[in-house]
Amino acid sequence: MVGLGQWCGRGKQQQGVFHNRALFGNIVGVKARGGLALVGVLLFLIHDDKAKILQRCKHCTARTYDNIGVSLLDHPPLQKALGIVERRVLHGQAAAEGGKEIVLTGVNIGDFGKSTGETFFDLVKALDEVEGIERYRISSIEPNLLTDEIIEYVSRSRRFMPHFHIPLQSGSDEVLKLMRRRYDTALFASKIKKIKEVMPDSFIGVDVIVGTRGETEEYFGQAYEFIKSLDVTQLHVFSYSERPGTQALKIDHVVAPEEKHRRSQQLLELSDEKTRAFYARHIGQTMPVLLERPKPGLPMHGFTPNYIRVEVPHDAALDNQLVSVRLGDFNADGTALLGAME
Repeated sequence: MVGLGQWCGRGKQQQGVFHNRALFGNIVGVKARGGLALVGVLLFLIHDDKAKILQRCKHCTARTYDNIGVSLLDHPPLQKALGIVERRVLHGQAAAEGGKEIVLTGVNIGDFGKSTGETFFDLVKALDEVEGIERYRISSIEPNLLTDEIIEYVSRSRRFMPHFHIPLQSGSDEVLKLMRRRYDTALFASKIKKIKEVMPDSFIGVDVIVGTRGETEEYFGQAYEFIKSLDVTQLHVFSYSERPGTQALKIDHVVAPEEKHRRSQQLLELSDEKTRAFYARHIGQTMPVLLERPKPGLPMHGFTPNYIRVEVPHDAALDNQLVSVRLGDFNADGTALLGAME
């Protein structure tokens, strides 16, 4: 699985009890950009415009995309992708070929369409009209681009799932300033609050980087307490690593490797607590689960609308099927709930 950490060169993903699925479950082999990649039962619509680059993230070698928009309808560099999208999604071919879930992901997907007067919300509404696709998930959308309009629409949509993945990067406003992020902790907290007001059972994943230059012990303490206060489900934790040519090298205060590891483990433990509590609240409920073909020797698994991983006895006939499952207790390693068909 290619996670955003690897794409952005921000460091290695840290593995914990609930952190071995990267961003999108245990799907592997997602390499396509600027179009659709069909992987198992999922389709990944990936927003990536290499034709326009306006700035670099201060801490990354990968370029980020501020104030640009990519329109799959009009933008010339993506005309090839347009054909893929039209055939596979908007014209129903994706559904006809067995695709049932689409994950919208990439870099600054919330900036979609700025160059042509469209919006990411326009894309969301258009995709929601496509017959045959059972589920959409919104991943990697900057908090300042996740509008209340989008949140409210998702809460009413039958196809868009109550699941968001939102980059925070740091819970310290001072560190966010050093990173040149376009939001602060107050804005981030307001988005989490809005999501939970209209979708109380929503799954919210959050990207966090530890050990960046300038992250003092005091700033990390602030970040930890802020993240702890948030009603989020899972942390995707990265340890910062130096990259030549970045502006971050000019920042004072370098965090030692052993301190980065300590901070990472502290956040991973917090993440496990939050995820386990979220899963536990759903034990005993009956929910629809989209089942996936397992790796050899492993139980069959799938995900609820709000991204709870569920394991069921293997049955090849159920691959890529939406089934009603009663959620039981945790499996042996605590990474999923055991399910019983209803």
